Parts: sequence; C-alpha cells; structure tokens
Amino acid sequence: MSDHHPSSGPAGHDDESLLLPGDPDPYTGEQPAVGGRRAAGGSRRAPKKKRGKGLGCLVVALVIIAGVVGGLYLGVSWLADRINGSGEPDDFDGVASVEECATAGDVEITVPEGYSASQIGRLLADEGVVASSGAFTAAVANDSVRDGTRSMCEGMTGAQAAELMTNADYIGGGGVTITAGYTKEQTFELLSGATGVPVADFEAAAEDPSLPLPAGAAGNVEGYLYPDSYNFGSDATAVSILTMMIERWNEAAAEAGLVDDAVPGFTQHELLTLASIIQKEVLLPEERPQVAEVIYDRLADECTGVPAGMLQMDSTVNFILGSDTGTAFTTPEDRQTDSPYNTYKYPGLPPGPIGAPSEASMEAAVNPSDEGYCYFVAAGDGSNSSYFAADYSDHLANVDRARANQNG
Repeated sequence: MSDHHPSSGPAGHDDESLLLPGDPDPYTGEQPAVGGRRAAGGSRRAPKKKRGKGLGCLVVALVIIAGVVGGLYLGVSWLADRINGSGEPDDFDGVASVEECATAGDVEITVPEGYSASQIGRLLADEGVVASSGAFTAAVANDSVRDGTRSMCEGMTGAQAAELMTNADYIGGGGVTITAGYTKEQTFELLSGATGVPVADFEAAAEDPSLPLPAGAAGNVEGYLYPDSYNFGSDATAVSILTMMIERWNEAAAEAGLVDDAVPGFTQHELLTLASIIQKEVLLPEERPQVAEVIYDRLADECTGVPAGMLQMDSTVNFILGSDTGTAFTTPEDRQTDSPYNTYKYPGLPPGPIGAPSEASMEAAVNPSDEGYCYFVAAGDGSNSSYFAADYSDHLANVDRARANQNG
C-alpha cells in the first residue's frame, strides 16, 4: 500500500490512510500499513529537454524551485504582475483564433507535470503570451492545466491561454496530450475523443504484433503508451497512433536509462512497473526517487513492520478496482481483493505497469535516493509534499505532524 491508507495487517502507514472514513485507527491494535516514496540521489540525471517542433518555435522549460527559492519565485511573480486602475490584473486584447494559435503559434510552451497555475502563469507572462500571471490564474480557475507541449501566440487574453492550456482539443489536428499515469483504457478514451477513431479500434490495435513493444512487455501495451503531446494528423489509424506512442516510449526509456539491469537484478519491464507505481504515489517530481527507495527497501525486506517483500501500495489496488474510483484511498475491503496486482496480498512487484509513467518517474526508478527510507506520509499542509522516514518511530512522529497539519 502507499502511505495513504492503513492496512489491516502489520505494516507501515500512508498519510492518506489517516483521512479514510471507516478505517481502523493505525495506532491502536494492529500496526498501520506503511507506504513509502523516495527522492532523487546525487546520481540522478536532470530531465532531458524535448526536441522543438519547428525552427521558429521557442521551447520553454519550466523549472521547479523548491523551499525558500520557490517562495521567492512566487513572490517575484506577484510583484511582477502589473495591476491596472480597476484593480484587475493586466490583460491583452487577445488573438482572433485560439485554434489557429494551437496549430501555428509563434511560441512553444512546455509544461512538465506538477507545476502550479501561478508558475505557469508567470512563464506565460515572461514569454509575452499573456500580459500578467494574474490574468491567466484568474481565468484558469479550477480547471486542470494539462502537462505537455503547446503551441501558443503572443498577446493572448488570460481566458484564451487558459482555454488552450486546459483543453486537449486545441493542440491541433489530431492532437492530444496524454497525462502521465494514465492506464491504457484512459488513453484509448482520450485518443478516441481527439481523433474520432473508435475505442474498439485502439483495443484491437493493442493486440497487433507489429507494434514496436520490447520483448519484456509480452504483447501488453499497458505502461508503454508514453505520456506526451502528439499531433497524429487526419489520416492516422489506431495502429499508427499506438506505434508512434510506443516509439516515443522507447526514446524516453533510453534517455532515462531504463534498461535491463540498470538496477542489478531488475529487468526493464520490472523497472517500468516500479516507475508506474512511483508515478501514482507522489505528486511532486522531486520526491519520486524517495518513493523508489521505499519500494526497493521493502522488496529487500529492510523495513520494520512491513511483511517481507510486501509493497503495500494503494495505487496498485486502485488499478485493480478501475481508473474511475474517484479517490486515492482504499478501504480494508478493497485491500482484500484477490489479484496479483494487490501488493497488500502478494509480495514483490505486480505483473506489470499500472499506468504510463513519465520520463522523470523512469529516471527515479533507476536512480533511487539512498537515505534508508521505508515509510512516507502526506504532509497534509496543502503543499502536496510528503514526510519520509527510515525509522518506524520517526514515521509515527511524521504521522502525528501530518495529523496536526490537517487539523490545524
């Protein structure tokens, strides 16, 4: 399980389990289930830059600035926003066609996963896409900004930029952005909506032996449909689309160093499976190597209170239950589901990936941190961060901190 939910047996504890109605108190009776995550070590490579789509495009990379530096960044972003006499953030008059910008814009913006609307708004303002960060953040409201690359125009209103950044339909003809962590079923639905190709065609294409899957995939595309922005064109077929995505996965895996024995004793397929769990267990990219360490330490039976080889990750249980469960939490009943993907019932890694991980998650899988981490719990302070611990008593102290944050 992940550190989000307590289990019914002796193990560690995930922060989300604290909030799950009906779950037993992890501090009375049996030990709580333990979740874990890892942070990147010194050997972790920096994410590679994606290739630009055209000579006239400017590729912009977003960089997460953590801790105090992150706070300073957002402070500068706020001060830099020009405020007009009405008290509203400055905004441009806008462009004639959002769709035209999405297909032939003069600025290319790359949004890695995990970035906030404020950070994205500052980037757009710096590149002249919007007049101010505030114009964008006010317009984006509660809509989710999709990660990936977008073609945009200078001089867009905040609302136009928000529309383009939150709607996959505006990537261009046959274009779509696949979110990291999506299962093959979720991906087929999104591809169908963007291209008009029926879901059934993608399901059939996934069985096509001509797909460039590595031998370790055993013919299953789960985890190998790389999450990225694509423009397939009007003549694309289900087979050609899946082929393009798998070829992109092969490139990303090579760049991440995800190959057989990149971690001694693990095959490429096993490392991809591990990366897919990392993807689902953490929100902040910088915490992924810590998740990886927790997984490796549990597999090696180095974690007190966690049964030998048991990962106890809620993400694997939710994969069994389906992609539309609506929550990251699992119940004691959920964790009794009999499936080889249930890491509460069966030791070791599940048989295969539980979604398509990003390149950063693949990098984390082969570059775990080295702090002895076995447990983690969500901080509960609104930062989307987690507390990690090597010692079980320290983990329980972290759980208390997380509860205090949630109640405060």
